[in-house]
Amino acid sequence: MEIRSIREIPLKKQLLWALGFILISAYLISRALGGGDFDVYLSAARRLSEHGNIYSGDVVPGLNYLYSPLFALLLVPFSKLPFFVPELIWLFFSAFLLYRIWRIVAQQLNFNLLLNARETNIILFLSLGMIMRFLLSNFSMVQMNIFMLYASLESVLLIFKGKKLTGALLLALVINIKILPLPFIPYLIYRGEFKAAFFTLLFLLFSLFLPALILGYDYNSYLLHEWWFVINPQNKTVSMEVDNGPHSLTAFIPVLLTNTTGDMPFKRNFINLKYDQVIIILRICQLLLVALTLYFIRTFPFKKITSPYHQFWEISYILLITPLIFPHQQKYAFINLFPACAYIIFFLIVQSKKHFVDFSKRKYRLVIVLMIMVFTLTTLTTDGIIGRYLCNITQYYRIITIGTLALIIPLGLCKPNELPTTD
Repeated sequence: MEIRSIREIPLKKQLLWALGFILISAYLISRALGGGDFDVYLSAARRLSEHGNIYSGDVVPGLNYLYSPLFALLLVPFSKLPFFVPELIWLFFSAFLLYRIWRIVAQQLNFNLLLNARETNIILFLSLGMIMRFLLSNFSMVQMNIFMLYASLESVLLIFKGKKLTGALLLALVINIKILPLPFIPYLIYRGEFKAAFFTLLFLLFSLFLPALILGYDYNSYLLHEWWFVINPQNKTVSMEVDNGPHSLTAFIPVLLTNTTGDMPFKRNFINLKYDQVIIILRICQLLLVALTLYFIRTFPFKKITSPYHQFWEISYILLITPLIFPHQQKYAFINLFPACAYIIFFLIVQSKKHFVDFSKRKYRLVIVLMIMVFTLTTLTTDGIIGRYLCNITQYYRIITIGTLALIIPLGLCKPNELPTTD
């Protein structure tokens, strides 16, 4: 995109940008004043500086710390400040990263070659609308997932562009902080990026023991042991989530297959199986989602792919299923749907321009209907639209999880080989 100086931008547009910046700043300041999950991270950092156990008990009332010792150590200097200050810095940083995510999407999908400014704005507006609920949740909770999404996209695409060490270092860092991007390591191996996968594992191992240089080997090892205990997927507390809040297969499958006591007095299960049987079915469903990755990869192992559309398509699917296969995922984790939504909307707009062989009108309409359904299930079910009580019912029945699973269908229908080449 051509960068213009301030003087070349019309005064009216400058005023609109200034107004937008003021409104966004006011919103971010209000979120920082309200506090959020970043309080947990900063409180854990304070406890770490006192050589306490950051994984035992509530770090703040009702909330536990689930991230790495390294992340808590990095936050120690900020924990000495009033919490409002680092939270406001993080919110502005997250807003900047959201812009960077959009730029990555636009560059990877070649917006400048295939679309005009109006069509690009339509994709931005619609794709943000699709995930607005999750975006606002990230800001209101002062959460990490915008950073997680940015770092996952940036690191993998850097590796594909030949910057393997830089990409591996970034990917290792983000996996250390929160293990959600872990599936990208086997993905890189499957794609024949052995060097990048090796260095990611090496940097990840190094990052686990790096805090020992400051904390001491024994204390760091103790913290790693305690961290593994709370994130171990075999723990019953995270393998069967029955209360409102979590949204994933771990929260969805068990409540359908066994009688559980949730936050509302309604029946959810259609059969009553034993715990061990439920866990086996849950693991099978998780493996099926992982196995479906092969549909999007569409090549034999160790074969590299050069099509930017295909790269983005399969990465979007991995990001989409990540909050589904990991336990204890809240609404803000589903900002991972953004790349898939942007890709599908881009695909539909390009199809409507008839640059190449027609996508069948029947399939085109089906994708639109499915996207409306996904939007209804994931975003229109927020309490700001349907009220707190109805919103609680939708969370009780895991409607966000159902909507996310439904998004796999239109993503799978919009195959990258039906997009025009840009060579």
